[in-house]
Amino acid sequence: MVIRDVVTYNLLISGHGKYGIPQQALYLYSEMVSQEIRESPSTFSSVLSICSDSGFSREGIQVHCRVIKLGFDFNLYIGSSLVGLYMRMGIDDLALSLFGELPERNLATWNLVLRSICELGRFDDLLGLYNKMKLDNVEANGLSFCYLIRGCSDERFFNEGRQLHCHVIKVGRANSNIFVANALVDFYSACGSLNEAKKSFQAIPLEDVLSWNSILSVHADNGLFFYALDLFYTMQFWGKKPSIRSFVAFLNLSSMNGNILFGKQIHCYVLKMGFDNGSVHVQSALIDMYGKCGDIKNSVSVYESLPKTTMECCNSLMTSLLHCGIVDDVVEMFGLMVDEGVDLMGSGHVQLALQVFQQLSSPNVFCFTSIINGFARNGLGRECLEMLEAMIQKGLKPDKVTFLCVLTGCSHSGLVEEGRLVFNSMKSLHGISPDTEHFSCMVDLLGRAGLLDEAEELLQQAPERGNCVMWSSLLQSCRVHRNEMVGKSAAKVLLELDPEDFAVYLQVSNFFSEIGEFEASMQIREIAMARKMTKEIVAGSVVYNNIGMLEELERFEIDEENGVELSDTPSWTRERGRRVLVNVDSFGAVADGVSDHTQAFVKAWQTACATPKSVFLVPPGRRYLVNATKFKGPCEDGLIIQIDGTIIAPDEPKNWDPNLPRLWLDFSKLNGVLFQGNGLIDGSGRKWWKSSCKKNKSNPCREAPTALTIDSSSSVTVRDLTIQNSQQMHFVISRCSSVRVSDVLVSAPEDSPNTDGIHITESTNVILQGCKIGTGDDCISIVNGSSGIKMKRIYCGPGHGVSIGSLGKDNSTGIVTKVVLDTAFLKETANGLRIKTWQVNKLCIVMGGNGYVRGIRFENVKVEDVANPIIIDQFYCDSPKACKNQTSAVKISEIVYRNVTGTTKSAMAMKFACSDTVPCSNIVLSNINLEKKDGTVETYCNSAQGFGYGVVHPSANCLTSQDKHYFGVGVTDIAEDYVTDQTEIAELAESSSEAIVHTEL
Repeated sequence: MVIRDVVTYNLLISGHGKYGIPQQALYLYSEMVSQEIRESPSTFSSVLSICSDSGFSREGIQVHCRVIKLGFDFNLYIGSSLVGLYMRMGIDDLALSLFGELPERNLATWNLVLRSICELGRFDDLLGLYNKMKLDNVEANGLSFCYLIRGCSDERFFNEGRQLHCHVIKVGRANSNIFVANALVDFYSACGSLNEAKKSFQAIPLEDVLSWNSILSVHADNGLFFYALDLFYTMQFWGKKPSIRSFVAFLNLSSMNGNILFGKQIHCYVLKMGFDNGSVHVQSALIDMYGKCGDIKNSVSVYESLPKTTMECCNSLMTSLLHCGIVDDVVEMFGLMVDEGVDLMGSGHVQLALQVFQQLSSPNVFCFTSIINGFARNGLGRECLEMLEAMIQKGLKPDKVTFLCVLTGCSHSGLVEEGRLVFNSMKSLHGISPDTEHFSCMVDLLGRAGLLDEAEELLQQAPERGNCVMWSSLLQSCRVHRNEMVGKSAAKVLLELDPEDFAVYLQVSNFFSEIGEFEASMQIREIAMARKMTKEIVAGSVVYNNIGMLEELERFEIDEENGVELSDTPSWTRERGRRVLVNVDSFGAVADGVSDHTQAFVKAWQTACATPKSVFLVPPGRRYLVNATKFKGPCEDGLIIQIDGTIIAPDEPKNWDPNLPRLWLDFSKLNGVLFQGNGLIDGSGRKWWKSSCKKNKSNPCREAPTALTIDSSSSVTVRDLTIQNSQQMHFVISRCSSVRVSDVLVSAPEDSPNTDGIHITESTNVILQGCKIGTGDDCISIVNGSSGIKMKRIYCGPGHGVSIGSLGKDNSTGIVTKVVLDTAFLKETANGLRIKTWQVNKLCIVMGGNGYVRGIRFENVKVEDVANPIIIDQFYCDSPKACKNQTSAVKISEIVYRNVTGTTKSAMAMKFACSDTVPCSNIVLSNINLEKKDGTVETYCNSAQGFGYGVVHPSANCLTSQDKHYFGVGVTDIAEDYVTDQTEIAELAESSSEAIVHTEL
């Protein structure tokens, strides 16, 4: 179809959504908007429904913005879709607000709201909404009553549910609608009302019964064994399968009656149905049943067979042990739960914990403190005070931890006077001087109560006038209670205590903004930003929270979109979608692959760059010889660079433009530009490689160009291009932000020197995904000033792997942070995952510099015949002479390797060669399995600290060793099936510069 209109797009979008392809549906919508085809109400209804059903929250909010922009926000159908979207997102208050603004509300919209409120558990609001529904003169149907009845399925709303039942009978829905009739059975069963449940059940023809499990469970809950069993047989006769609810009811019935024989029969049925491993409710009911029947052996056996320990099952086993009088094991069990991180008190099971505590014959201070802590965490402040009093009456002396727990409970319960008395009694009655934590609790308690002057006075008495946490708590309370005077005092002290913490400045700035002093707020933010930049520059002298960075790295994600409007058009032959086509052929390009077409490309670029919504086209099936060229921006909005043909570079180095020795195709100062196409960028690098000093030592070392450079740009997308045989680096991203590169192919022979695939320098927020790279140097190299880099689905080989560095040459500052490689396959590369920094070398006059590499994560990586799968090298020195190690000021820390598997060609599978004076720290290894097909693999460490968990092979115990040089050895038992018998890869020359291009070709 040549021309698509709104009807065509609506059909395509709704069709893709209907058949489970939501991403493509949104892509079509994006294409529709980019071609300036105005949406209809049907478009928005379809797109919003797709966002709601598929969980695309961010996209849904963007579509809502466009709805408002185009004035469709009062359309009934679009408004209903928006209500459904925000209900599905859990932002129910906003959804109800939008619902209230609709000019009219039909039955479908009301049912949508009733269902969502019911699913969110806001049962209190359901009946109120039903009353408003009647005021709107909208008559409820069977579906409406099903939601309302379901919302009342709680003993708290039993009376309201009965009234609703009467109303259902009055309007004639009770018998005429089988779903309403079954909902009534569910309601009465959930509320434990046997007689009403039976009456509702008996009013339904057996062939229409949907609520078998509900009626069965209520009979079982009331101890009616034979009736429940009869229903169990009947439901199977009608082809209905029992659910978890029925099995739990039967097991609980066995527990009540002590009928272990029937319980074992149900256990067999559970095994047959496969519920033994799939439901925590069935598992805990089985443990409880055997325990209550006195068969503690089987109870423990079921518990030990669990694939995962849960809080519910732990509670059931403890209850069983208590029932059988095995108190000592209960206490031991309680300790095991704490050791394994199963939170009993924090889960709200206070009564069970208290029952365990009361069984203790002579509880000590630790037992009392534990139960008080549990009460405190559950907000039971008065119970904390009562337990403290009982403890003192038993002659036990509370310690600092006990008082801290009591004060925490008072703070969470708002017991100001009681907390004040406990705090004052610490010194006067018990001889315990309050420390920082006790003062902090009291400040929190007074701050919550609005007693800010008293809290400030108390802080002045704290050790060393309190710490940042206390004053930050006080400032937060001042923000809540709008106390400017105390707030300003707290802000001043907070800045004095920690003038280096950016978060402190942010909190203080927000406080001044909230009280209306916007100029002061902005000044504080400016100071904070200046300090933060200084901190980054002199990072070697700053102490960081390492664990915090690792946790931040776990959460580190980058949006895979950058605001660039994409086009799925593989080639352009004329103007379409209101875009202006700028074909290089129209500017004198002959496309014979011999004549120089540089000027034609320059003229075409000048026109395309100055024209809004233009397409700079290199047409398919044609070859263009282009010399070194700079394509400068900024350009008009909506520019697409469509490369479908072949662009080749002059193959003779002597013919290269001497004014641009390091560049070939250089694009700079662009914003929101899309590079795409099925074309080829060919660097014609063979003669350059042959004349390299790396290939022949007698050749002089000289500069060489990079094939494609994107410099000083933002919001750029590059996809589907092929770049090959570059003179040096193939693709450089320099001084850019928000760049997305997908499905790019880079290739060069493995003996081509310094031909990095993709090189990233001084750039942030960059995503590489789905790229296939095989070159003579690093597949991907990341150097100084880069942060927020994510690589996903990367194929690398041949080459030198994925590399961070080199950094710190000539005493420079090198900083690389927040880098993630997720899902990669490296085949026959000289290195795998590498970090390299320069050292001080007196002979070469090379300094190690300063800075840091921090927050790096390599995960889900498979290697095949890789020489150095995991390597950190802080002894890097690209020199013909031996380098004497002195120091390296580039700090390497917080490096995570997870799920790295495969085969290595060298015995040294992991190498952590770190600086003696600035050791590597916080290296984390998880699930590493590297094998060598002919024997032994080992790990080398020098001044490296970290830890491993899960499978780590070869052993990496050297990470915790105090020895300078240490080897961890593992023996390979079997080789992976995919390992091929290939000739060993020769060591390739390593790159030696962190600049945009190499300089020693």
